[in-house]
Amino acid sequence: MKSQGAFSREAHVREGCPGKELFSMNGRAVVLCKSTPSGVFVPCPVCRSGKLMRLYPETAAACVSLYCRKCKRESVVDIQAGDKFDRVTLRKVGA
Repeated sequence: MKSQGAFSREAHVREGCPGKELFSMNGRAVVLCKSTPSGVFVPCPVCRSGKLMRLYPETAAACVSLYCRKCKRESVVDIQAGDKFDRVTLRKVGA
């Protein structure tokens, strides 16, 4: 089942991603960033693979579209400036 509109944890688990749930903060799903020796990256919110975008401490954006080449899904995220790993929030997951 593909989730339409806002992200729901139940739909994410039903789609075959057990153990890779996103956690909710203030009613929004938070995407945890991946830290590597070459920098901090935003992974795909659905399949959690890949490095979709590199983040710098001053990176901030609203309604950024990320496309995953592996699972072929588009996600819309908000990015806050800072150096925390939980600064990316998920707005919606497309088909």
